[in-house]
Amino acid sequence: MQSITKNRQPLKMLRAMIERAYGTARVPDGDDFAEEITHGWFNVVYCIRLRDEPCWCRSPSIRC
Repeated sequence: MQSITKNRQPLKMLRAMIERAYGTARVPDGDDFAEEITHGWFNVVYCIRLRDEPCWCRSPSIRC
């Protein structure tokens, strides 16, 4: 869903958020670690893959 109220974040900001929450060692490499879950109208939710975790996202565009 497209909405002007959604606060989408660039990959650089997502990496900074992951680093703050989980630590530097878990920040993923590459640019294919996050995908927006597009079902909401007002909030932005991302499915992410951490560097040292098996992939748990069920999205075909997230490389596991």
